[in-house]
Amino acid sequence: MYAIELFLDSDVEGYVRRVWTELHNKNISSFMFNIEELRPHITLAVYKELDDLATFKNKFKVHCNNHKKLDIKLDMIGTFPTSGTCFLAPTITKELLNLHSEFHKKFEAYSHYANPYYTPNNWEPHCTLATKLTHEKLVETINYCTKDFKPFKSTITEIGIVEITFEGDQCVSSPTIYSERCM
Repeated sequence: MYAIELFLDSDVEGYVRRVWTELHNKNISSFMFNIEELRPHITLAVYKELDDLATFKNKFKVHCNNHKKLDIKLDMIGTFPTSGTCFLAPTITKELLNLHSEFHKKFEAYSHYANPYYTPNNWEPHCTLATKLTHEKLVETINYCTKDFKPFKSTITEIGIVEITFEGDQCVSSPTIYSERCM
């Protein structure tokens, strides 16, 4: 499985990593903490497979070369209750939606592999703080994450292709196999 991910500036990356670590240390959730090579991110697209990764990567390089940095405001903590997910979410802006829709237009040839949750008109941009939580752990995570939360600004600084590996239903690694810094 492959994902296209937007990586955030070092301040937000540090904040999210601290949340993953603290949730792990408090025995609330270790799912995100345990994934090898995982970086805090906002996912643009997920593909169950790619027939020709080299061709996809070349097209990605052309599309993402000289991609502009995008300032965002992360001002919401939300949930996807059916998957037991707690996340940090950006304000939805025209620029963020355009970045997403432009990517999907350029890579329309791969749409038959795409996870529908990440396609235009279905996408809920978010940065996962914890997932696969029971109802009780979801409430505990929300309480923990909201107690001192203050909205903050960030910048999308990089866009990358990530290879996601599962063992059974557990994600075990998520290395970035190619990325482009935003200008």
